[in-house]
Amino acid sequence: MMPDRKNAVILTHGMGEQMPMATLRGFVKTVWTDNPDIHARRPYDPPDTGNPVWWKPDTRNDSNELYRITTRAGSGQSGGRGPRVDFFEFYWADLTASNTTAQIRDWFMSLLFRSPSQVPADVWAVWLLLWTLTLLVLGLAGLQALAQMLDWKLGIGVNLALGVMTFFGALFLRAVVATFGDVAHYVRAKPANIQARREIRKRGLELLRTLSKSGEYDRIILVGHSLGSIIAYDLIRILWAEEIAARTFAPGSKAAAALAALKVTATGLDADPSNRERLDKYQKEQNALFRCLRDAQADVKQSWLISDLVTLGSPLTHAEFLMARDDKVLAEDKEARRLPTSPPAVEADGDYAYSVSNPAAAMRLHHAAPFAAVRWTNIYDPAKAILLGDIISGPVRENFGNGVRDVSVTMGRRYLRRFFTHTCYWEKDGAEQSLAALRLALKLDER
Repeated sequence: MMPDRKNAVILTHGMGEQMPMATLRGFVKTVWTDNPDIHARRPYDPPDTGNPVWWKPDTRNDSNELYRITTRAGSGQSGGRGPRVDFFEFYWADLTASNTTAQIRDWFMSLLFRSPSQVPADVWAVWLLLWTLTLLVLGLAGLQALAQMLDWKLGIGVNLALGVMTFFGALFLRAVVATFGDVAHYVRAKPANIQARREIRKRGLELLRTLSKSGEYDRIILVGHSLGSIIAYDLIRILWAEEIAARTFAPGSKAAAALAALKVTATGLDADPSNRERLDKYQKEQNALFRCLRDAQADVKQSWLISDLVTLGSPLTHAEFLMARDDKVLAEDKEARRLPTSPPAVEADGDYAYSVSNPAAAMRLHHAAPFAAVRWTNIYDPAKAILLGDIISGPVRENFGNGVRDVSVTMGRRYLRRFFTHTCYWEKDGAEQSLAALRLALKLDER
């Protein structure tokens, strides 16, 4: 590979009314500028400013609101000279600006009105709380309506209480629409949501294709926070299925040997999921296969460049609740290869690849096997009593396979402490465990 090629990090922001570059600014500061393991300073740099970065206009994001944040080469934990890094924000919030109360209500009802047997144990408390609040609001609304109908004199105190609750209920509804409207808009494939889902994926895929074919990069690391982790997962799933040439190799090639080694390790990992050494070995072999696929077609600019998926605060832990009716349907989707897993689902002969005749005597990894070559690290803060920690996040190995590296961290803030830490994953204060795990997962000094 050309020694001057760079790494690209694409951060996919989470739900809510996000502002362009607001997420990426803080992310770059903690993973690069203030990263003590990266050494990219020069004697002439201003003191006490950390590793320098530069904001550059870049048309590849198709927006004048977005910039590429670039670095100079620096040395990392490996001790050698690492590559330069370009940071991009995949911004999609404008594509869900039309969130409606009706969409939220429809999604909300789909979560409430399901059999208790279809509610995962880790969200039971939240599900019961939602039911309690719903019944309370309906009861108060019914009381007020009945009082008006029968001309009851409720008294100043009761009317004042109902008025205050109505006011705060309206504020709460607006906040819910602004925040969770994105979730309702994206995770459900309903007619009203299809266009937004298509436009979000189209924009993300165009960015990935452009960077992959530019000839500038050795690696692309995809990072997803919150709902952005589901979007990032989808982008990998779709792009891998498209890139047929990038996942095709000769039977006697280095890629074939790397795949054979990966398969043996994956079998052992599934037999002993808690074995950390096996997981380390599996991810090393994923990276070996990634390098074989990348290097084999480097000259034609069609190689597979996504080496890592890093998810933070990911609702994929609740996939059987959000993306399917229940765990049975989720299992069927994985078996049907609609949802890729790590390790991947196998062919009838137990392999991840199959023989093709064009080109002659070639092997091709199947369309749901991106995680044969893409390492997946999932960082989460376990929730306690619903409001402490991050109730949205959790481990994803149970849903998506033993090849995912789940990293449990504990975060807190100076004043709010452990109260709902969903937005704290790269904050400098109180998220030391998360930052260490994130920096390790990114491997910014790796080519």
